[in-house]
Amino acid sequence: MKKLYLFTVKYPFTIDTECFLDDEIKYLSQVFDSIEIIPLQFETAEKKLLPKNCQAVLPVFSNKLSFLFNGLFNWRAFRKMFPLLFKNDTLTDKVHRSDWIKAYTTATNLLNNKEVKRIERNLQTSDVCYFYWGKWSNLLAYFWKDKCHLVSRFHGQGDLWEEDHRGFVPMRKEVVESLDAAVIISYKGEKYFKEKYPESKTKVFPLGSNDITYMIPEKSEVVKVLSCSTVSLLKRVTLIYQSLLEIKDLKIEWTHIGDGAEMENLKVLIAERKHDNVKVKLMGLMQHEDVLDYYTKNSFNVFINLSTNEGVPVSIMEAICCNIPIVATNVGGNSEIVTSETGLLVSANPTPQEVAEAITAVVKGHYTPREYWVNHYNAEKNYTAFAQFLTNL
Repeated sequence: MKKLYLFTVKYPFTIDTECFLDDEIKYLSQVFDSIEIIPLQFETAEKKLLPKNCQAVLPVFSNKLSFLFNGLFNWRAFRKMFPLLFKNDTLTDKVHRSDWIKAYTTATNLLNNKEVKRIERNLQTSDVCYFYWGKWSNLLAYFWKDKCHLVSRFHGQGDLWEEDHRGFVPMRKEVVESLDAAVIISYKGEKYFKEKYPESKTKVFPLGSNDITYMIPEKSEVVKVLSCSTVSLLKRVTLIYQSLLEIKDLKIEWTHIGDGAEMENLKVLIAERKHDNVKVKLMGLMQHEDVLDYYTKNSFNVFINLSTNEGVPVSIMEAICCNIPIVATNVGGNSEIVTSETGLLVSANPTPQEVAEAITAVVKGHYTPREYWVNHYNAEKNYTAFAQFLTNL
C-alpha cells in the first residue's frame, strides 16, 4: 500500500495560502493509495474539498494553549537544537535568534503532537513524507531519517534563499543530509542549492497550473493591466501604480487581485495621485477558483509582477496559460518563465520609468506565452511526472 504524508503550512484549512496545492493533490491522489495531510495552522476552520483517499488532521498549532504547552520542551529537539544557540551568532543576532526560536518551537510542537506521534509509530519504510516547504515541518526529516522516504520542496522566497534569513536557517544542513531528495522548482534554485550543499540529492520539478479557458483581448484604446498577489512590501504593488502613472500616451485600466498589510498605503497613494489616464480596480482577496473564473470572463493585455524575490510564481503560470504577456522583475526563478516568448524582465530594483517602458514595449510587441505554458508549466504534465517520481522512491 502506497501511503503519502503531506506536511503543509495551512492547506487544506485555507482560503488563499497554498491554494495551488488543489492542482497538485489531484495527481498525487491518483498514484498513492492514501494521503494524510498535516498542516501547521488554520487560515480558516472550513476545510477544502479533498479527493476521497485524502484526509487531514487538525493543524499542529490548533490553539494557543496547546502551542505553548507542546512548544516548551521535547528532549529530542532540545538535545539537537540547544547547542545551535551558541553557533552562527544565534544568541546575539536578532534575526538568527528569532529563526531559532521559531524552528525550536515548531520542532517541539511537531514531536509532541499526538497525531505526529501516531504517524511516527506507524511509519513504514515504503511510506513517503513530503514536506511542501523547505523549512519548519521539514525539520522532522532529521528525526525520521531512515524511517521512510523523505522529500522536501524548496520554492524560493522564504524557504530557499538563505539571504532572506541573513544566511542562517536552523538545521538546514542536517535536514538536507536526511532527505531522499531536495526538490527545487527552478534550475536557478537548484544551482544555488548545490553550491550551498554539494552533498544534497536534488531534483528539479517545476510547479504547474491547470488549463484555463481565456478570452482574446478585443482591440481597444484602453490597455488592461493585471496583477495578482498579496499587497505587501515583498510584492511592491505600490510600485506597479507608480509605474503606470509614468505611461502618458496610453489609457490604462489596472486590475489588482489580492489583499494584505500594505493595502491601506496603496489606497492612500491612489487617492493622492489620481490620474485620468489610469483607472484602478482593487478586487481584494478572492478564492482561487473565483480568480480563475474571473480570468475566463475578462481579457488582459499584460500581467505584472514586481516582487523583490520569487521562486517561479504560479500567478505568472496562470497568466501565460491565458496567453497574457508578462512584465516581471529579474529575481529568483522569474527568468525561467519570463523569456523572449512570454514577455520582458526588468531589473531587480526597477524605477517606475523602467517598468513603464517595459509595459509599453510588451503591449506593442508580439509574444506566444500560451505556447510556452503548454511546453513548460502544464500542471498535468509536471505533476504527473512528480507524482511518479515520489511513488518510485
